[in-house]
Amino acid sequence: MKTKKKMKKRTRRIIEICLLVVILGYLVLFLVDYGRYKNSDKPLIVINVKEKKYDDGFVKEYFSLGWVYREYRRETITDNEIAPFWSKIKYDKDLIRENEDNLPEIEEYEIPSNPDKLAKFKDVLYFYEEEELLGTYKCLNSEQDCSVAHNVALEYDKNRYEDNAMSIIDKRYVFIDDYRSKDTPVEEAIVYLLDFKAQRIIAAYEGVRYTTLRDELGYIDNSKYIVKKNGKWGIDQVILGKVTNKIPFIYDYIRYDDNTKLYILKKDNEWYTLNIETNEYSSPFLKQITATYKYDDQYVIGVNTTNKDTLKTNYELYNLAGEKIINKDNIDYLNIYPNYIVYTNNLELHIINYTGDELITPIKVYFNNYEERINNLKTFYIEEEDDEIKITIPQSNTRERMQNEYFFNPDTWEKTKEHLNVFETS
Repeated sequence: MKTKKKMKKRTRRIIEICLLVVILGYLVLFLVDYGRYKNSDKPLIVINVKEKKYDDGFVKEYFSLGWVYREYRRETITDNEIAPFWSKIKYDKDLIRENEDNLPEIEEYEIPSNPDKLAKFKDVLYFYEEEELLGTYKCLNSEQDCSVAHNVALEYDKNRYEDNAMSIIDKRYVFIDDYRSKDTPVEEAIVYLLDFKAQRIIAAYEGVRYTTLRDELGYIDNSKYIVKKNGKWGIDQVILGKVTNKIPFIYDYIRYDDNTKLYILKKDNEWYTLNIETNEYSSPFLKQITATYKYDDQYVIGVNTTNKDTLKTNYELYNLAGEKIINKDNIDYLNIYPNYIVYTNNLELHIINYTGDELITPIKVYFNNYEERINNLKTFYIEEEDDEIKITIPQSNTRERMQNEYFFNPDTWEKTKEHLNVFETS
């Protein structure tokens, strides 16, 4: 009998010791994981991993023995935590953004049935991506004076920008013109940026301009867009519903050049270009920048002015530092090719690279005519092939004429051959 009691007592003690060891081991493991959490490290033992995606990011959960380590990677919250496995994710149903103050709230409204998928029905705008309804909007400032925002054309556009509607952005955002007192002397057009997913207005402006026009719709530069506030233009950016300012609202004019991805800006009667990715500005120019060009890492700025009386254009080319690339006056013609520049001056044809170096010995031309019409030849013709560039120079502006032909290696611009005084009939 005594032996059995001793056995039971010994067994109970062994169980108690084992439980104590387990508890101590569990506590040590937790303390180790807590230390790892303090160093932003994951648990030592991970049983399961889950990731929950949100409108503004994600939360990743690493489940261990009774606790969970969470990485919050959201705009609403950026943090790490260690917590019991049954605890809930923080801000699970919240979306906190630090956008503008005093923006109007969108109240609940009845969405009328719209079987014909009209862009506007009654006082509600409908936004579709093919057959998918992305969102709706009810006019806030009037009964029905709201629409998709239209591009603002400015004085210096020279008919480059038209009154086109802005496109839907990333199936998520749209600019809306919402009027107060439309067609009256106190008319006010407010441009709202609407976030479909958050179902709220996230910014307000006085105007918006597109960067690229496709299919008669205005598109923005990825997440960046040109907008007006307090009478001046700047550039904002929207990412996951959060609006930030990229370029301050201090400019009288901003335009995007899709060829080079440079912005052209005017401020205090000076003109600049801006590479928004590198935040690199050009030197200031007193004359309007009319075009920009790029080959490899070389940028060229065009400052071209046309005499209203003679209709003759004065061509000037500069680099970003404001240094002239062509130091000649009275340029009759200038054209920019992908990897070289062509101009004529004093009846000579010049071909230079983007830094202004002559690539060929100037070639004599015989007349100035740079638009081809019926029975009317051009001053020169350039034909590019894979392994050769041919330059043809007519000696007269007639169908039957003599002409000179020059052939160049496109890589080295070495002249490979020439045919002079060739008789041609066209």
